[in-house]
Amino acid sequence: MSNRSLILILLIVLSGCSVVNTGKTRLTYTSLVSVADIGEMRKHNLSNNDFSVKRADVVLKVNGDEQKFITSFKYKIPGIWLISMKSNTGIEAARAFITADTVLINDRLHKKIYYGKSNTFEEKYGIAVKTIPVLMGDFIEADRKIDNSINCIEGVDKEVAQFENFRVEYLISCRENKILRSKIIHLDKDTIRVNYYKTKKDGNNKYPTKIIFTDSEANNIMEIKIRDMDFNNIDKIDFIPGKGYEKVLLK
Repeated sequence: MSNRSLILILLIVLSGCSVVNTGKTRLTYTSLVSVADIGEMRKHNLSNNDFSVKRADVVLKVNGDEQKFITSFKYKIPGIWLISMKSNTGIEAARAFITADTVLINDRLHKKIYYGKSNTFEEKYGIAVKTIPVLMGDFIEADRKIDNSINCIEGVDKEVAQFENFRVEYLISCRENKILRSKIIHLDKDTIRVNYYKTKKDGNNKYPTKIIFTDSEANNIMEIKIRDMDFNNIDKIDFIPGKGYEKVLLK
């Protein structure tokens, strides 16, 4: 996976949680958590409300080389995102607008605007937009009733969500009722492992303040530290394409 591919994925990952609840993708669950527990985790999903991450620090390590970014992003129900990536000096490198089926990215450094469908990322990078909530610690929804069976072993449960082309595996703390780590396994693509740390609660909102992503070989690592979040007075989201930018179709 190239450095540039990871940066494009990073723009999508940093969006937090897409609106999975309205999708028609069918999941098959091997359920080891009660409906009550699932409901409790779902209650704390970030995508339940509008929010803004005013600042998050990102460290990207690719085969030993390290890059640092500053990012901010806004989310508006029912699944509209605006993401900004800046260098440590405060210069904006890219801005992305994301909906359930569309991606627009202003690459300010190269004067290009990338555009395309969200499913392009699944086909090219092995990251389905449907799994983005998992990457940020949300519990992904199913479109059918989950069984009530519980199977806690040494204080943890395992939950598996099977999609058509990939599956998501969760490790859930029984005592704290939160996801400790997850794994996204896609045929013919890198497996993405996600670990969540230092959960913070703001009213009814609960989120990890540190997230680490690794690929199958642990050659590529992303560490995100959320510094400042706001759940009130989220402004309207608008995307203004770069004037005179070269248009590049994501395919």
